[in-house]
Amino acid sequence: MTDNAPFEIIDAGRMPYAEALALQKDLVAAKKNGESRDYLLLVEHPPVITLGRTAKESHVLFSTDELKSHGIEVHAIERGGDVTYHAPGQLVGYPVVDLRRAGLGVREYLRFLESVIIDVLDTLGIEGFAREGLTGVWTARGKVAAIGVAVTRWISFHGFALNVATDLAGFDSIVPCGIRNERVTSIREILGAKVSVEDVKGHIAAAFGKHLAARRNSNIKAPAGSL
Repeated sequence: MTDNAPFEIIDAGRMPYAEALALQKDLVAAKKNGESRDYLLLVEHPPVITLGRTAKESHVLFSTDELKSHGIEVHAIERGGDVTYHAPGQLVGYPVVDLRRAGLGVREYLRFLESVIIDVLDTLGIEGFAREGLTGVWTARGKVAAIGVAVTRWISFHGFALNVATDLAGFDSIVPCGIRNERVTSIREILGAKVSVEDVKGHIAAAFGKHLAARRNSNIKAPAGSL
């Protein structure tokens, strides 16, 4: 991609969580030092639980030994939100974006990410929707995507996790996003057909690019204040 492109996709394949976080921070640092491009890092993780800033320990339902026996790592991180689970078959997107350039405050950015995922689901013939007072994307079969972000000097990192063909049994180890008695689903489960992360990456890139370009071309004023 050229420097004039709206964003650059970095397809990292399957990558341990700590390595992906370090890569995000390198990209954030580059943008703080004047890099004009935005980025969308796409990745799958080995099994890992992440604890956001408001996570409660009680929302991790397995003991440390049980988690180790299942090969599940645990990382406490700086994103907003509670506890979530990543595993192969889940497409994780980490946008590193200048929110001021896109005219997005933090709350608007969360709605932006929901809209991107809802568009992708629509392309696949699935009706997705957001819920008042909650963050993420749901379907009639349950929650299909979790969202949690961090922002420093108006540059975003962390992002979204879309269940494509994830083994949903892994979610039994947590209270997903701290919301009890809510079902988690996947694109594969909803469609009843074989679908892979590779099948969905192009749809995510297209929807993200469309929404980002629309924001930049809308002449919306940048949010005021420091962050």
